[in-house]
Amino acid sequence: MVVPSLPIEIVEHIIKQSLPPLRSTAFQKRYELLRTFALVDSRWRVVAQRELGKHVLLKKTRFEKIAVLNGFVPEYLKQATSVWVEAEDGKAAALRETAFRILKECRRVQELAVGWTTTESKFYWAAQDLRSLKGHGIDFLLEATIPSFSRLTYLELVEPLLASVNGVWSRFLNPTTLPSLRCLKLHRHIESDFVRGDPGQLNDLNDVFDPLLSLAAQLQVLAIHEVGEQDIINRFKTEDWKRFDELQYLAIGKGSNCLSTWSHTPDSIPPKLKTLVILDLGDGSDQDEVYQELQGVVAQWRGEIGRQLVIKRQAAVEKDDAGAVMGARESLLRSESAERRQIVVREVLANGSFDDWETFFDVW
Repeated sequence: MVVPSLPIEIVEHIIKQSLPPLRSTAFQKRYELLRTFALVDSRWRVVAQRELGKHVLLKKTRFEKIAVLNGFVPEYLKQATSVWVEAEDGKAAALRETAFRILKECRRVQELAVGWTTTESKFYWAAQDLRSLKGHGIDFLLEATIPSFSRLTYLELVEPLLASVNGVWSRFLNPTTLPSLRCLKLHRHIESDFVRGDPGQLNDLNDVFDPLLSLAAQLQVLAIHEVGEQDIINRFKTEDWKRFDELQYLAIGKGSNCLSTWSHTPDSIPPKLKTLVILDLGDGSDQDEVYQELQGVVAQWRGEIGRQLVIKRQAAVEKDDAGAVMGARESLLRSESAERRQIVVREVLANGSFDDWETFFDVW
């Protein structure tokens, strides 16, 4: 019996849906799956090879070789749309040069994930066509004039650092430099601030806050989490939240005072908000307080059908937790207000630890 061939569109769909999400730790698994798909027949092999060439992970030895080549970039990289450069200590110079070469020579690259390096002027001019930039521990050196990243829609920064110059964030985070930005994620999981990387510099937070607020009207996704106090998100006042006209997804940490604000002034809840994610509940009495605040938000949250409140926990709830906490939790999860307003309330376990920056924001 001859099994009829599937349409090529179906083959492409099967392969793409079977692959794990793109991140540096998943490339080996992606490679193994694509190699298996390539054994089905010639049509599957073509699709698998094409998918394999779209996304490239450069490890230590590979990006060091590219860095020293005199303007030469391997052919396989010129077909890539997504490049991930995995750095190691002491290799920042080679990493920086490799990222620059790739951006300059490989015009198809739309997504770049890079970490632990310093960016210089030539990097920004070469990166103008990117649609997605993920940076881990990037030290931004911004000159007075930088180009517009007219196509960049996604920006994720983990432990970003900027030179100790007042107002330097405003050169990057503004509607002129990032006119197409729709998704912004900022994550800090060490005891430092977003400005100089040193603790105790809270007076400089306006260097981040005001530029961030300038993007409010265009953002559809905003995720901000800081270890300890939520210094940036807690600077948003009632009137500030009203500026997020297009915001649909918001991920924040526990201790964010916007929950209390929204309970008392529901008109400050972004009008198009569909998903609210709480990334960390803490423990003990902290959980009780957060659950109660979320009940207040649910009671006031108005909008379209399909809204969801997601509570992302580091560990499962233990049955012997304090009675008050369990009571507040059950009250929220079984909230009549949520059911009446057609809001789905659910708890999920983190895909990885909160130190795992590539899985930290994985909810939607």
